[in-house]
Amino acid sequence: MCALVLFAVLMVYFVTYLLPSYDAMIAAGGTNAEGLADEGPSWYYNGLAVVGFLVASLLFFNSLFMLGRGIRAYKEKHGGNVFGATLGMLVNRASSFGGFLSHLAMAVILVGLIGSSMYVTEKVAYVNYDEAADTAEDFTIQDFTLKYTSNDITEMENGDDILYTVNYDVYKDGQFVGSVSPAVQLVQSTQQQKLVAGVISFPTEDLFVVYKGVNKDGDFSMDVRVNPLIAEVWIGFGLLMVGVVVATLGRRGAKRKSDDSTSETASGVGNVQSLKQSSQSCGTRLVDAADPARSEGASEDGACEDGGKNLTDEKKA
Repeated sequence: MCALVLFAVLMVYFVTYLLPSYDAMIAAGGTNAEGLADEGPSWYYNGLAVVGFLVASLLFFNSLFMLGRGIRAYKEKHGGNVFGATLGMLVNRASSFGGFLSHLAMAVILVGLIGSSMYVTEKVAYVNYDEAADTAEDFTIQDFTLKYTSNDITEMENGDDILYTVNYDVYKDGQFVGSVSPAVQLVQSTQQQKLVAGVISFPTEDLFVVYKGVNKDGDFSMDVRVNPLIAEVWIGFGLLMVGVVVATLGRRGAKRKSDDSTSETASGVGNVQSLKQSSQSCGTRLVDAADPARSEGASEDGACEDGGKNLTDEKKA
């Protein structure tokens, strides 16, 4: 039931955001639209996303259910509250705890990959720039508007690199959300260029702004992308790493405990065998009553009794 609720939430996001983005990219045409068309018809491409969201929902809550059941079982066996049982399972059943957490992380990663790899909106265009007035046109993509503020040329400390930067204020639905300063870094000695992107992150999407330089007319070459659900990919990978570390350390701890238990068992068996051998040695020693060395044998028998007592004490210990 909970998986269906999560799936319904994802479908609302899909219908209200991802699907319109897909339709807009197809309608805009160009190389991006051609690339999407090559992936198959709309019903097939978007159907894969829907199936992926369903699988992710089932995996997420199945892993969460298994983790909750393990915590509940630990609580019923050892008592205490939920927080204590969770900590106890993390310490004493780390392998299971880490496995459930890793599977949960895979569900989060799957959701992120569907959005960030299948529904990226990209717009590449030249922006008219008036050098005399130091003004440029606004750049719009989806519900984001980039407003030019300034540009600057900076020589870096190494004396060889020059940074050409353009500065934009970013608005989403008319509200200011931050500023970006994408740049082109030029290495004078080799004439190689490096593009430095400006990024603004949101819970459900990231805005990537890349400045590629100017054309012969002095217009800015801009490449801007809206990458949905990229944050979920990083969150999922973080959870996955935590789960792997917990499970790995838990297995090593369990192995050490097993080795210690085996060593103690072997030591106990050795003590028992020594005790049996001592008892047999002392029990088979016969002393002749007519032997003048009787007193010496009696002394040896006393030593055997003392030795047996010592072994018995070691076994009890």
